[in-house]
Amino acid sequence: MNVLLAIARASIWAPGAIPAHEGELARDVKRWVLPPFDALLILGSALGLSGGMPSLMIVYNEAVSSASAVAVLAFSIGCLLGISFPRWWLLEMLSKCGLVFILATYALMLFGLAFAGSEARGFVAGVTAACAVLPTWRILWLGREHRRRVLAARLVGGS
Repeated sequence: MNVLLAIARASIWAPGAIPAHEGELARDVKRWVLPPFDALLILGSALGLSGGMPSLMIVYNEAVSSASAVAVLAFSIGCLLGISFPRWWLLEMLSKCGLVFILATYALMLFGLAFAGSEARGFVAGVTAACAVLPTWRILWLGREHRRRVLAARLVGGS
């Protein structure tokens, strides 16, 4: 039971986990927007493990398609763990970077297929590109938070 309490106290949902100066919007986004987003990506990529990413099969092969689905799953799990436990912010940052790379690359490839005559792929291209926006924004946010922590540490340390 003590382990569960320690985990709960370390999570983003613990009282005081998000400093008051960050505001209500930051608290709500960190607790109620980012974790479900990551969970949905986990669900989607887990479902894609058996079929991979179909458009990648067309452009590349089944191995690349399957590996991409596994990578999205791994990065999504890292994102969820990183947002859930603020001390793991670096895991979230690295996972978000990997996720954005895959989503943006996939979206660009899908747009290429859509403009080359497979118009039906245009919708998925747009949705995939849209899904890359939230993690991109979070990468910028994490960078700002890190810079503030470094500055605060310098001010406290007298450097």
